[in-house]
Amino acid sequence: MLGSARYAIGYGPASLWVSGEAGWYEIRPSVKYEPMYNEILEAINLYYGIMEVLEDHNQLVATRKRKRSKTLPPLTIDQTLFNVGQVSRRPMPRR
Repeated sequence: MLGSARYAIGYGPASLWVSGEAGWYEIRPSVKYEPMYNEILEAINLYYGIMEVLEDHNQLVATRKRKRSKTLPPLTIDQTLFNVGQVSRRPMPRR
């Protein structure tokens, strides 16, 4: 089989994996592809940062519903991205 149709991303630290005939392999780019690879890692960190903010907000909404408190409005994109910037436990891309 040429190529692979199965890929995976990891978080903590961010990483990329591709399946092969003998198993899964972590992608380690050559110097030529390192800038692109670092951009991909930044995108992975952004994705997981957004998901973390949205999951935290959804948990807070669910908690308020159970307590019959005033409901929270959905987060705007500006609020979401601001909160992503506040997440301090995101790993930095590998250099």
